Amino acid sequence: MLRITTLIFSLTSFFVNAGLTIEASNNWNFHINGHVNTFVTLVSCDDNPGNVNGTVLLCSGENKSAVTNGYAPASFEFGVSKVLNGYEISAYVSIQEGTTDNAAFSLNDSAPSDLAYFKVKNKSNGEVIVGRYFGVFGFDALILDMTGAGVGATVSAASPLNTQLGGAGYGYIFPDRLSQMTYIHSFGDTEAVIGVFQPLDTLSFGGLGFSGDTGSKRPGIHGKIKHNFSNGFISSSFITQDVDNSGITNDQSNIDYTARGLDIAANMQFGSTQFSFGGYQAKGLGYYGLLIDGSSLTGKARTTSGWYVQATRTFGKTKLGLNYGISKIKRANDDPDTLVDENKKVTLGIYYPILESITLAGEISSISSTSHLNEEIKNGAVSLGASISF
Repeated sequence: MLRITTLIFSLTSFFVNAGLTIEASNNWNFHINGHVNTFVTLVSCDDNPGNVNGTVLLCSGENKSAVTNGYAPASFEFGVSKVLNGYEISAYVSIQEGTTDNAAFSLNDSAPSDLAYFKVKNKSNGEVIVGRYFGVFGFDALILDMTGAGVGATVSAASPLNTQLGGAGYGYIFPDRLSQMTYIHSFGDTEAVIGVFQPLDTLSFGGLGFSGDTGSKRPGIHGKIKHNFSNGFISSSFITQDVDNSGITNDQSNIDYTARGLDIAANMQFGSTQFSFGGYQAKGLGYYGLLIDGSSLTGKARTTSGWYVQATRTFGKTKLGLNYGISKIKRANDDPDTLVDENKKVTLGIYYPILESITLAGEISSISSTSHLNEEIKNGAVSLGASISF
């Protein structure tokens, strides 16, 4: 459960201010920034749920409430940087902690999900990222999601985890944090990215997936092309890694596969109005996070796809937004008809900064999962909370 409870943990640094910078000796600068948030979430559970396997996120029976972390975690990031012979050198450690625990004396595992990486950048030669950092595939769809400042899709309201889902699993796959070596180069307004990463093992979350060691025979590969316009951008990214499920059966030819995905993200700004879009197609990657429920109980790859659209408008300091997303899961040939067929979510949000670094947020979401037998479980959620960024 570690990767599930920390699925969205490392989102914070893309929604916080620049923080504190201190000039130290030998031309090194020391940086600190961070973020803390908490939300009160009221969830209307389904009192007559259908039989939908492969999703344990939604609740049934009596309604639930939670005082919990939002989509972003509590975070402190420490960094150093300097310029040396025309190269910008920087290194960071980001400590990610949740604020939710429903066990006395904090006996539950807080399950932190930290980052540790360094960057070397030169205007002519490009940039290298080394260490544990966000994956490339799905990253642009993630940072466009307005629920980064809120909750989005709720998770396990009766016993909340240290993160909520935002739109992960409802239009895009969370890119996770990968041990990697990645190169970035810009050609005018166009950016190209290519890198290798440590392959992830398969993990079952909904109970109808295979968990196992993928073998790590060779590194995974991810990359992206992004073009920036004066009022937005469009990008496309990919990911691929081998999956070895040979421990299941002697008939290895039917279950070893290459997990892969391709996505597109776009954002356009027209005055105070912003339109965003994300979409993906994948095989063996899952639908919430990378390699989570990406294959059947016998290790056969599932095909998934999804998309979301979002519109936001700013009125003075207040931002209003509407986000709709859907993910589709195609059954492997040995999956039951009760397997989840699609996840859908719509979120209406309002975000208002009351002080320089404190933001109030309120969201209303309708969330549902439907099986291949067209049975449904549906939840509604209202979230109110506050965050501070520094």
